[in-house]
Formats: sequence, structure tokens, C-alpha cells
Amino acid sequence: MNEEGHIEPSKGDALRPQLKVTIIAYLFWVMTATCLYADPDEHENARTDGAGPTQLMEKAVPTKADERIELDLLITYSDRYLGFYVGLFGDMQAAFPNVLKARIRFMPEECGPADQNCSNEIMKIGLCLQNRDYELFRQFCVCQAEQIIGTPTSHCLEQIGLSAAELQACLKSGLVPAELAENQALRQAYPDQNLPLVLLNGEPFKERQTRIELERAICRLVTGPLSYESCRELPACLSHAECQQPGLLGMCEHAGTPEAHCIYKEPIAVPLTLIIPEPGYFTNQVEIMDLNYRNFPGIQLRELTENSPEAQALIKKYEITVLPAYLFGESIEQTYRFSTFRDGFYRKHDLLLFSPDRVGATVFCRRPREEKTLQLVLNSYSKPALELLLDLLTQPISIRDAIKLKVNYSFRYDQNGWKADETTRAADEESLRQMIIAHEFPQQFPCYLEAWLNNFGTTYWTDLCYRCSLDPWRVRDLATGPKGRELLQETIRAQQLLPLKPVRTILLIENREIVRTDTPFNPEKLLQQMLRQ
Repeated sequence: MNEEGHIEPSKGDALRPQLKVTIIAYLFWVMTATCLYADPDEHENARTDGAGPTQLMEKAVPTKADERIELDLLITYSDRYLGFYVGLFGDMQAAFPNVLKARIRFMPEECGPADQNCSNEIMKIGLCLQNRDYELFRQFCVCQAEQIIGTPTSHCLEQIGLSAAELQACLKSGLVPAELAENQALRQAYPDQNLPLVLLNGEPFKERQTRIELERAICRLVTGPLSYESCRELPACLSHAECQQPGLLGMCEHAGTPEAHCIYKEPIAVPLTLIIPEPGYFTNQVEIMDLNYRNFPGIQLRELTENSPEAQALIKKYEITVLPAYLFGESIEQTYRFSTFRDGFYRKHDLLLFSPDRVGATVFCRRPREEKTLQLVLNSYSKPALELLLDLLTQPISIRDAIKLKVNYSFRYDQNGWKADETTRAADEESLRQMIIAHEFPQQFPCYLEAWLNNFGTTYWTDLCYRCSLDPWRVRDLATGPKGRELLQETIRAQQLLPLKPVRTILLIENREIVRTDTPFNPEKLLQQMLRQ
């Protein structure tokens, strides 16, 4: 549901003043809420330039420009976490004076004049204030957070020593559009990153966005970190994960305190047999083994391929149904970190095995392999699965001829067959129509599928039929008649044979390996791998 409310213009003149007051009040509420997390007490001594009356068109000149560290935040003004970041960035600038340049880079929002929560105008004030002095901007946020709804903006501008004339001079200059253009250009360099986005020297900051994590990252960049009090007080480690040495068990004692330090011990030896499926197109044993080595550094690994006699004997003895399989010796129970992961294991005879659902095991090794086949299970309201289907249907003819594709629409069912209810009726009815078109009119099916995706969820399915030279009434009669009932029974029987129940949308590869259809992957790469087997 879209949370951006919209106020409809009133037709009655008597309501217009009330509407105007509502919009103004809401605008100030948004500005107040976004600055709420800033803490005025933590920054009262942060400003050290001794500046007098402010001049917005001036910029502070760093004393050590050659050592400047850039800390940027891409964010919209209405973001609920803006106040938190304003305080955090202010803390960092105060902790590393003259070296760190912290900047909030605002992204304009797409909104019209009637949008209640559009804060582009307040954003421009923030740009002007921050351009002159970050501490000035922070003080403005603190002031706004302390005001009641409806307090004029001029009140906080006066509190920080800025007149309306000075603000207007900045707003009328070319500073704001130039800053926004620069911010949007920077945003285009990171199209796949979500906002808010923290950049440290132009690189996305991927650690936890807390004061201590950010301080540690900056201390690694500054020259002479011990000259900064913040760096001298940083703990050596925050968790066991930071104490890593090959072949040793690392632990962080007194984590997160000035006394924190890493200690290392010889690990307990743990035999591990890994059974790898043949083939496994999306198996993740490399990533899982990396985690195993980090948490249980005493692992002694033995790898077996699924079709080897030894692997087949283990699969039978330990009743393994899903691969990859991880079989640990009993000494795993004596390791330091076993208690943390205890729930992810189950015991079978003399060994402990990883629960398949905990490690993403996806290959059902007891099912016979049907080479070069794909079975896509979906419903008409599962958009990623439909997009995958359209991609598969529009592959070159040579690939489509080499790979056998089965398409099964999923339905709720019981012992009596299709179990329709109001929550799924619309999706089921559309699924029946798509089944009929795919079966009876295969040439037009890609056209209809593309039209449905472009008008997803529409109730005007008849228009989609006309676009693809289909007779909608013929499609309706087939879907509701004997042919529709026959196809429905067939797809329910196919659904009952799937390895997972209940299931709505999956891709079953060669009758053994399951991939979720909402998992991003390259269909062309998968098809090429299948053809090379």
C-alpha cells in the first residue's frame, strides 16, 4: 500500500482555508519528525570556527585539504531516519575536525503541490544551511524537533542566527539546483543500492551503520589515528567474528569495551563428509563450507560426489533425501560454537547432520533425473514466475527444442479436487484462462502473457485477448467447460507429485533441483549449463 497520502482539491470554497492549514501543518510535522533523533547535548561544543553572523554563500575551507575524508549520505528529506543520520554525521565531524567532510546529499522527491508529505521545499532550506556550515544545519534540525506543529520556519532560522533575507539570497542563487544536480549524478553511480546510502570516500559503507562501526572505518583511513581520542578508545573487537586466524578458534573477550581483545586456541578436530549432487545448478556448498570453516576451524573435510559408491551407501544408511548433505562426527558437539548452531543439526545413528532447510539444500536425490527438462509451477498472480515463463518461451528455437518445458499452474485442492475460495478466486480464474490459451492457442500465448504482465492484475482480460487476436468468449467457454475441467484435474495430479507441498511457485530442474522463482538468476546461463551436461 502506498503510504504517500494525497489531498483532493475541495469543490466548496468554504473548505479551502481549512485545507491550506492542513497542508502547512503536515509539512511542518514531516520536518519535525525527520529531525527528531538529533541530540543537541552531544554537539554543543562541536563548532570550533568561532564564526560570527552567518553568510550562506560562503564555505568553510579545510585546514588539511590533502587529508580530507569524504563521508556522504544519499537520502530523501522525508526519510524517517534522517534525524539519526544528522546526529551521527555531526558526531563524526566533531570527532575528526578538519579531516572529515560530512555531507547529507538530498534526493528530490517526485511529488505534486497537493502531496501532503512532500518535503522538497524544506529540503532546499537544509541544502542552504548545510552548504554554509554542517553544525548550523544540525542546530536547525534540533530546533525544529522542539517546536509544536505550525511554528513558522522563521522561528528556528532566527534561533540559529539566520535571517529570512539571507535564506532567500541562497534560495534564489544557483546553489540549490547545482547541489541537487551533483547529488543526482552521484546517485546514478550506485543504481542498485537502496536509500539511505552511506558512502565513505566514494565507496558504499557495508558495515552496520552505528557510531562505533563508522568510527572504526574512519580510524583506518586517517593519518596518525592515535592522535584522535575516538580512535584511542575504540575496542579491538566487537564479536568473535572479528577474531579470525586460519586453523585457529578465535574469540573476542570483553567485546565492545576498551579492554576487548582476541584470543586464539587450537580447535577441536571435527570430521565432516560433504556429499555433492551431480549435477547441482544452484547448490551453495561453497558458501556453507566457508561458514563452517569460520565457525568450526577444526573441520577435516572429505568430499564425495553423489554417484560414487561410498556416497550412495551413506545416502542409504542415513536416509538422506536432499543434497548437498553435511555429515559431522560427534566431536562437533564439543566445539565452542556448537551451542549457537545446535538447532540446525539433527542426529542420525552415530553422526550429526545439518537440517536441509537450514543450509539451503535443494536437490532431491531420491527423485529420478529427467535430463534437459524444466517444470515451472506458478499461478497467474506470481509476477516473477510469469516473467521467467515469458523469458523461457521467447528463447531461440534451437534452445526451446533442446529443453523440454512443462508448465503447471498451481491451485488449492483437497480430496475432492479444486478447492476454490474468495481469496484465490481471481487468481484461479485467470490461471484457468492462461492454461486454456497455452494449451489451445500456443502461438498467441506469449502475446497474451506479455499483455497480462504489462497490465498486471487487470480485470479487463477480454481486451488482452483482442490485442492478441483471441476470441475472449471462446476462451471463457473452454475454461469453464469440459476442457477446462480436464486441464484442471491434470495440473492438480502433477502438483501432487511435486517434492514440496503445499507449493505455489517453483522451478523444478530435471525433476530434482528446486529453485524459487523469486530468486534472481540468469535463465540463459542455466539453459546453457543444462545443454552442456
